[in-house]
Amino acid sequence: MVLMGVDDFRPLGAHFYRIEGDVLFFRMKGVVSLADMIEILRLTAEVKVANGTVFTLYDSRENTGLEPAARKYATDHGSEKTQVAASASFGAPFAMRVVVNMLNRANGLLHKTSIPTMLFNTEAEARAYLQAAREEVQAMAT
Repeated sequence: MVLMGVDDFRPLGAHFYRIEGDVLFFRMKGVVSLADMIEILRLTAEVKVANGTVFTLYDSRENTGLEPAARKYATDHGSEKTQVAASASFGAPFAMRVVVNMLNRANGLLHKTSIPTMLFNTEAEARAYLQAAREEVQAMAT
């Protein structure tokens, strides 16, 4: 997997993403559709195959929602192939925080190995969390 440059965001529906090694960084704009969720899970699996693990980072400052079909797809189609080592979101408005917490609970009930998306105010806090999670993963592998 090629490390993309700092400004190399690619479109994903109304959203954008960038691959930073084992980090899949999404800039969410508006509502996440079913088609968006299908692509998010496909990209997650692709990055995991390339790196052996994957971490997701969401810039949620402009995220306004998640279609019910996208929510259902995420909970129904999560698998070992799309399992992240850690996930962090920053800047989410209150309504999105409620949705993320709801997804975290649903995935926890449906999938014993579910990893919750942790919510942060800033990108720096979210990245620090992912770095600490990466260090834990690496320590467990040795």
